[in-house]
Amino acid sequence: MKSLATLSAALVLASAGVAMAAPAWADDLNGSYTQTIIDGGGRMKVGFTSQVTYTPCGSGCVTETSESGGPPLEYHLQGDDYIYVAPDGNTVTINRNTLLKTGKLRTTGGLLVQQLTKN
Repeated sequence: MKSLATLSAALVLASAGVAMAAPAWADDLNGSYTQTIIDGGGRMKVGFTSQVTYTPCGSGCVTETSESGGPPLEYHLQGDDYIYVAPDGNTVTINRNTLLKTGKLRTTGGLLVQQLTKN
């Protein structure tokens, strides 16, 4: 009987540990990242890198700032994707599982694909 009580206590503690564990994506898109072009959409150089920083701006929201300047971009979580909608209606999507960033180039209409890597 003592073994059964010990086993029950161990299972309760193990279950509590699983319930309290944070999901793997809890800290995604927070901090400094290197973005590497893996498909330049017929215009951008494959392998080119740049630095971006993501800062939380509310529930399901992150703001992207770039080392190259420009206005900050605000992304909103929809399912597994963070999505930025530009004033012209074009979108940039970042998948929070793969950290692939995709968006259509205004100049050629080609698809730009970048891989984000946390610094």
